[in-house]
Amino acid sequence: MAGGAFLYVSAGSEQEQRSEPEEDEEAAECFAKAAELGDTLAKFYLGQHYEHGKGVPQDYKKAAELYMAVSRCRDYLVSYDHHPQGCAEYAVGSFYERGLLPDSTMEKAVAWYNRAHWSGNLDAYFKLMECYLNGQGVRKNCNSAAKMLCEYCWRYGANDDRVFFIAKQLENEETKYQAD
Repeated sequence: MAGGAFLYVSAGSEQEQRSEPEEDEEAAECFAKAAELGDTLAKFYLGQHYEHGKGVPQDYKKAAELYMAVSRCRDYLVSYDHHPQGCAEYAVGSFYERGLLPDSTMEKAVAWYNRAHWSGNLDAYFKLMECYLNGQGVRKNCNSAAKMLCEYCWRYGANDDRVFFIAKQLENEETKYQAD
């Protein structure tokens, strides 16, 4: 990252923590300057500002453009704990699912959730399981959902409420199948 971009990202992060409207505007300006210099993390933070209307007018299309740019850049961000690429990709999927972008379809949402899943986003993992269970944006496939659930439990354990929710849905699907 260029030295100037780092300074803008640092300044933006400092302003953002003050959580006053004028600080939100200053933070967004700092992130915009760093994003213009090519800083990926700044693009992610600026996308969040546009998504939530913090210091800039709320604009899902602009947020999605910034998040898509973050997705294309596979540099140093992979080492961050919160995986900005996965978060950005999940947000784009969510925008498509909620119909907030032009030409929104559930198929586009699933494609972005899949990207987010491969970037390590666990929310996307669960969203994909739900899509397979309910046939949203993909052909309904309980076997794929079950495999994903098993893989998740193997990797992360079964102490997440969403695991039990998905398992219950799978059990209900199995009961329907046996009744037919």
